[in-house]
Amino acid sequence: MNKAIREGVLPFFFIIIPSTVSANSWHVGYDIGQMAFNDFKYLAGEVGYRFENDHALRLAVFNVALSERHLSSDEASVVDGDNVRGLWRGVDLYYDYSVTKSLFVSPSIGYHDQTFTHTVLGTSVSHTSLAAGFALSYFEEDILGFENLYLRFSLTFGHKFNEQSDAILGDSIVSRDSFSFVPALFIGYGFD
Repeated sequence: MNKAIREGVLPFFFIIIPSTVSANSWHVGYDIGQMAFNDFKYLAGEVGYRFENDHALRLAVFNVALSERHLSSDEASVVDGDNVRGLWRGVDLYYDYSVTKSLFVSPSIGYHDQTFTHTVLGTSVSHTSLAAGFALSYFEEDILGFENLYLRFSLTFGHKFNEQSDAILGDSIVSRDSFSFVPALFIGYGFD
Protein backbone atom coordinates (compact mmCIF):
# COMPACT_ATOMS: atom_id res chain seq x y z
CA MET A 1 0.00 0.00 0.00
CA ASN A 2 1.29 3.46 -0.91
CA LYS A 3 2.90 5.24 2.08
CA ALA A 4 0.85 8.44 1.45
CA ILE A 5 -2.39 6.45 1.64
CA ARG A 6 -1.31 4.47 4.71
CA GLU A 7 -0.14 7.51 6.69
CA GLY A 8 -2.39 10.28 5.37
CA VAL A 9 -5.63 8.94 3.99
CA LEU A 10 -6.63 5.99 6.18
CA PRO A 11 -6.35 7.86 9.53
CA PHE A 12 -8.53 10.58 7.99
CA PHE A 13 -11.54 8.22 7.93
CA PHE A 14 -11.20 7.29 11.60
CA ILE A 15 -11.05 10.96 12.62
CA ILE A 16 -13.99 12.29 10.64
CA ILE A 17 -16.70 9.65 10.65
CA PRO A 18 -18.97 10.15 13.68
CA SER A 19 -19.93 6.97 15.47
CA THR A 20 -23.61 7.71 16.03
CA VAL A 21 -25.54 10.12 13.89
CA SER A 22 -29.04 10.16 12.48
CA ALA A 23 -29.76 10.85 8.86
CA ASN A 24 -31.09 14.26 7.88
CA SER A 25 -30.92 14.69 4.12
CA TRP A 26 -29.22 14.09 0.79
CA HIS A 27 -28.19 16.92 -1.50
CA VAL A 28 -26.91 17.30 -5.05
CA GLY A 29 -25.38 20.40 -6.62
CA TYR A 30 -23.85 21.79 -9.81
CA ASP A 31 -20.60 23.79 -9.71
CA ILE A 32 -21.64 26.92 -11.59
CA GLY A 33 -18.35 28.67 -10.75
CA GLN A 34 -15.95 26.11 -12.25
CA MET A 35 -18.21 25.56 -15.24
CA ALA A 36 -18.55 29.31 -16.01
CA PHE A 37 -14.75 29.68 -16.10
CA ASN A 38 -14.58 26.85 -18.63
CA ASP A 39 -17.44 27.55 -21.05
CA PHE A 40 -19.78 24.97 -19.41
CA LYS A 41 -18.03 22.03 -21.08
CA TYR A 42 -18.63 18.69 -19.36
CA LEU A 43 -19.58 18.60 -15.66
CA ALA A 44 -18.55 19.55 -12.14
CA GLY A 45 -20.81 18.95 -9.16
CA GLU A 46 -21.31 17.45 -5.74
CA VAL A 47 -23.48 14.90 -3.99
CA GLY A 48 -23.65 14.70 -0.23
CA TYR A 49 -25.31 13.43 2.90
CA ARG A 50 -26.04 15.80 5.77
CA PHE A 51 -26.21 14.40 9.30
CA GLU A 52 -28.52 15.51 12.08
CA ASN A 53 -25.60 17.27 13.85
CA ASP A 54 -25.27 19.58 10.77
CA HIS A 55 -22.04 17.91 9.66
CA ALA A 56 -21.99 16.51 6.13
CA LEU A 57 -20.09 14.04 4.01
CA ARG A 58 -19.91 15.10 0.37
CA LEU A 59 -18.21 14.03 -2.82
CA ALA A 60 -17.24 16.64 -5.42
CA VAL A 61 -16.72 15.28 -8.93
CA PHE A 62 -14.88 17.12 -11.72
CA ASN A 63 -14.87 16.27 -15.41
CA VAL A 64 -14.07 19.69 -16.85
CA ALA A 65 -12.72 20.73 -20.24
CA LEU A 66 -10.32 23.49 -19.19
CA SER A 67 -10.40 26.39 -21.63
CA GLU A 68 -7.27 28.05 -23.00
CA ARG A 69 -8.54 31.39 -21.69
CA HIS A 70 -8.97 30.06 -18.13
CA LEU A 71 -5.64 28.18 -17.98
CA SER A 72 -3.64 31.26 -18.97
CA SER A 73 -5.69 33.73 -16.87
CA ASP A 74 -4.25 35.46 -13.80
CA GLU A 75 -6.73 33.55 -11.60
CA ALA A 76 -5.57 30.08 -12.70
CA SER A 77 -2.02 30.91 -13.91
CA VAL A 78 -1.39 27.29 -14.88
CA VAL A 79 -0.14 27.92 -18.43
CA ASP A 80 2.31 30.59 -19.56
CA GLY A 81 1.62 30.92 -23.27
CA ASP A 82 -1.08 30.18 -25.82
CA ASN A 83 -2.73 27.22 -27.54
CA VAL A 84 -3.02 24.92 -24.50
CA ARG A 85 -6.28 23.39 -23.32
CA GLY A 86 -6.84 20.87 -20.60
CA LEU A 87 -9.03 18.15 -19.17
CA TRP A 88 -9.43 17.86 -15.41
CA ARG A 89 -10.95 14.72 -13.96
CA GLY A 90 -11.03 14.22 -10.25
CA VAL A 91 -12.91 13.54 -7.05
CA ASP A 92 -12.64 15.13 -3.63
CA LEU A 93 -14.25 13.70 -0.51
CA TYR A 94 -15.07 16.29 2.17
CA TYR A 95 -16.30 16.07 5.73
CA ASP A 96 -18.00 19.37 6.64
CA TYR A 97 -17.71 20.50 10.27
CA SER A 98 -20.12 23.31 11.09
CA VAL A 99 -18.49 26.35 12.71
CA THR A 100 -21.72 28.34 12.60
CA LYS A 101 -25.04 27.66 10.90
CA SER A 102 -23.61 28.82 7.55
CA LEU A 103 -19.81 28.42 7.86
CA PHE A 104 -17.98 25.11 7.51
CA VAL A 105 -14.42 23.81 7.70
CA SER A 106 -13.86 20.62 5.73
CA PRO A 107 -10.83 18.31 5.60
CA SER A 108 -10.60 16.61 2.22
CA ILE A 109 -8.91 13.81 0.32
CA GLY A 110 -9.01 13.31 -3.42
CA TYR A 111 -7.60 12.03 -6.64
CA HIS A 112 -6.90 14.26 -9.65
CA ASP A 113 -5.98 13.47 -13.25
CA GLN A 114 -5.09 16.42 -15.49
CA THR A 115 -4.11 16.42 -19.16
CA PHE A 116 -2.86 19.50 -21.00
CA THR A 117 -2.81 19.46 -24.82
CA HIS A 118 -1.24 21.89 -27.29
CA THR A 119 -4.05 22.68 -29.73
CA VAL A 120 -1.76 23.19 -32.76
CA LEU A 121 0.94 20.57 -32.24
CA GLY A 122 -1.27 17.89 -30.67
CA THR A 123 1.34 17.10 -28.00
CA SER A 124 0.19 16.62 -24.45
CA VAL A 125 1.33 16.06 -20.89
CA SER A 126 -0.62 14.28 -18.14
CA HIS A 127 -0.41 14.28 -14.38
CA THR A 128 -2.18 12.21 -11.72
CA SER A 129 -1.96 12.49 -7.95
CA LEU A 130 -3.63 11.83 -4.65
CA ALA A 131 -4.39 15.08 -2.83
CA ALA A 132 -5.28 16.19 0.68
CA GLY A 133 -6.40 19.54 1.98
CA PHE A 134 -9.23 21.49 3.48
CA ALA A 135 -12.04 23.77 2.38
CA LEU A 136 -13.68 26.82 3.89
CA SER A 137 -17.34 27.04 2.87
CA TYR A 138 -20.31 29.32 3.19
CA PHE A 139 -23.61 27.41 2.92
CA GLU A 140 -27.08 28.95 2.63
CA GLU A 141 -30.39 27.07 2.34
CA ASP A 142 -33.74 28.12 0.89
CA ILE A 143 -32.15 30.72 -1.39
CA LEU A 144 -34.31 33.05 -3.45
CA GLY A 145 -37.31 31.88 -1.42
CA PHE A 146 -37.23 28.33 -2.85
CA GLU A 147 -37.41 25.64 -0.18
CA ASN A 148 -34.49 23.15 -0.29
CA LEU A 149 -32.55 25.14 -2.90
CA TYR A 150 -29.03 25.81 -1.61
CA LEU A 151 -25.88 27.76 -2.42
CA ARG A 152 -22.38 26.75 -1.30
CA PHE A 153 -19.35 28.97 -1.91
CA SER A 154 -16.24 26.96 -1.18
CA LEU A 155 -12.49 27.61 -1.26
CA THR A 156 -10.41 24.42 -1.30
CA PHE A 157 -6.71 24.47 -0.48
CA GLY A 158 -4.94 21.23 -1.39
CA HIS A 159 -1.58 19.53 -1.62
CA LYS A 160 -0.81 17.00 -4.35
CA PHE A 161 1.41 14.16 -3.16
CA ASN A 162 2.82 13.54 -6.65
CA GLU A 163 4.25 16.92 -7.63
CA GLN A 164 4.00 17.94 -11.29
CA SER A 165 7.16 19.47 -12.79
CA ASP A 166 7.16 22.28 -15.35
CA ALA A 167 6.34 20.93 -18.82
CA ILE A 168 6.93 22.55 -22.20
CA LEU A 169 4.27 22.26 -24.91
CA GLY A 170 5.39 24.15 -28.02
CA ASP A 171 6.12 27.72 -26.90
CA SER A 172 4.00 27.37 -23.75
CA ILE A 173 4.93 26.24 -20.26
CA VAL A 174 2.57 24.26 -18.02
CA SER A 175 3.59 25.40 -14.53
CA ARG A 176 4.81 23.22 -11.72
CA ASP A 177 1.94 22.18 -9.48
CA SER A 178 1.98 20.72 -5.98
CA PHE A 179 -0.43 23.15 -4.28
CA SER A 180 -3.94 23.81 -5.53
CA PHE A 181 -6.49 26.50 -4.80
CA VAL A 182 -9.95 25.80 -6.18
CA PRO A 183 -12.89 28.17 -5.73
CA ALA A 184 -16.33 26.64 -6.31
CA LEU A 185 -19.88 27.94 -6.36
CA PHE A 186 -22.42 25.14 -6.05
CA ILE A 187 -26.14 25.60 -6.63
CA GLY A 188 -28.10 22.56 -5.56
CA TYR A 189 -31.14 20.92 -4.06
CA GLY A 190 -31.57 19.13 -0.72
CA PHE A 191 -33.85 16.12 -0.32
CA ASP A 192 -35.40 15.72 3.15
